[in-house]
Amino acid sequence: MLKETTKEKFTLEFIEERIENIPAFPYVVCELIQISQDAHNFFEKVEDLATKSPILATKILSFANSVASASCNQITNLQNALIRLGVFKTLSLITVVTFTHSLPHSKSQHKAIWRHSLETAYLSKYLAESLSDLRMDKDLTYLCGLLHDLGRFVFLHISSKIVDVTDSKCWNHTCSLAEVEHELFGFTHADTGYLAARKWQLPGTITDVIQHHHRDDIWQKEEGTIEFRQRLTIVQFADAICSLIQHNPEWRSWPDHLLRERLINDCIQESWPAIDFKIDELISSLPDLIAECDKISKEMGVHQSEVSDK
Repeated sequence: MLKETTKEKFTLEFIEERIENIPAFPYVVCELIQISQDAHNFFEKVEDLATKSPILATKILSFANSVASASCNQITNLQNALIRLGVFKTLSLITVVTFTHSLPHSKSQHKAIWRHSLETAYLSKYLAESLSDLRMDKDLTYLCGLLHDLGRFVFLHISSKIVDVTDSKCWNHTCSLAEVEHELFGFTHADTGYLAARKWQLPGTITDVIQHHHRDDIWQKEEGTIEFRQRLTIVQFADAICSLIQHNPEWRSWPDHLLRERLINDCIQESWPAIDFKIDELISSLPDLIAECDKISKEMGVHQSEVSDK
């Protein structure tokens, strides 16, 4: 448990002073160093790494949308962001990321945050593609899924104890992570992520998803555009699915009817409008989607075997 003196100091103002230099994941740093600026696929390699790293993706979008380099139109696509930056600005960004101290934390609980973000991104993109009636931009929805827990990375950077305390209180508990954080600190990782996203000038669509991804009343209050609410719902559904399988590592052995029941009862909110999530197709695709995340996570050092003991 955090000491009272620590809790008194842990405010949003305290956080804002410490979010400028959040480090990239060590795997990403190592790969960035090896990318040659003369390679014909330079941008493609950087983009590929950014799709696996919430922090690198955040930095690229932030740099591209900064006052110094941005036009009046916000960029919400990594490829376009890299084109706007150009080779030299991208190299400058890589230098900043490379020489920033990497995360020193290696606990499975900490690595699980990266794993969860990656899985949520993959599931969000899958849902955006499969729910064709909603006509979601799959790449933007992927980024929203990848960055939805940005506030958790900020917490981890400031003090790993923050993550340890909140996780220990909500694991196998009826309260949600956001409820536990609000009880402890008076704000949540969604608030922190929103603060960081605003400070780093991320696109409004992504910033809004980060801020509201734990809310369940968006549809009742009819806040935001229909497209925003639909995208938020997709990310929330993907987030819930990833949490379900993280808490139940035996899910692969479940019969289809049990997995269907858990997906419907545990991951779909009653407040959402009627959406055909094509559950049977999802059940069929889920093992391959998670296997792809397994492959990437193993490369990044956050493989399932390393995080399942949380």
